[in-house]
Amino acid sequence: MKIVRRFAALILLLPVVALFQTACAESVESTPAQVVAPASAKASAATQPKLAEAAKPASLSKPAPSNLQYQAGTHYQVLPNPARTLDPNKIEVMEVFWYGCSHCFDFEPLIKAWKEGIADDVVFARTPAVWRPVMKVHANVYYAAEALDMPDELHHDIFTILGKNPRLEDQKEFAKAFAKYDVSEEKYLKTVKAFGITGKVSQAETRARKNYMVQGTPELIVNGKYRVSGRMAGNQASMLQVVDYLVEMERSSK
Repeated sequence: MKIVRRFAALILLLPVVALFQTACAESVESTPAQVVAPASAKASAATQPKLAEAAKPASLSKPAPSNLQYQAGTHYQVLPNPARTLDPNKIEVMEVFWYGCSHCFDFEPLIKAWKEGIADDVVFARTPAVWRPVMKVHANVYYAAEALDMPDELHHDIFTILGKNPRLEDQKEFAKAFAKYDVSEEKYLKTVKAFGITGKVSQAETRARKNYMVQGTPELIVNGKYRVSGRMAGNQASMLQVVDYLVEMERSSK
């Protein structure tokens, strides 16, 4: 009887383990390709980043493809309604991220190295994921940094702050990070609450949830047409390989 109970408990834990092997934050809206986990598991993914880091999910998901011929529906998703890109003359690679996501933080070095080798006809951009109130607060921080033309170092600082407390919402605490770069608390608080910033956050929410059909973070969108996730590609390094394949496909189609 004890063996049966233990086996049943193991079965119940499997969805939680699977969640930590994919992304830090999972969208509340499911799409046909999404693996839905219990609500309690989703809460754990948002509140226990250290556990997610320990799991090292990217390398433990399905194996990376062994060839260079990636397939739609297997290694990436074709979006049903292509989204508008920032520059129609460039091939856009858009990262959807969340500052409170430990996997996004781990992805940063790979993204940085990849950006150094992109061609002139490719442009990289970011958009914050928004599907929970706390993520909306963090998206405001991102767009405030953009409006104030802050250096990349601040991006890292915010990741570090939220790595310790991903549910932090106190804007005065974020203001301390901006103060390191000579932005006063008053100026930061005024900027982060500005109408233009809140408008961008609303656009980001629509972009990630409706246009990109994002299911977790980090994910990459190529030219507004294709969604690439660690779950589909196999791991974070393979995500970028799939992106390179899609970039070349877009380039060849012009």
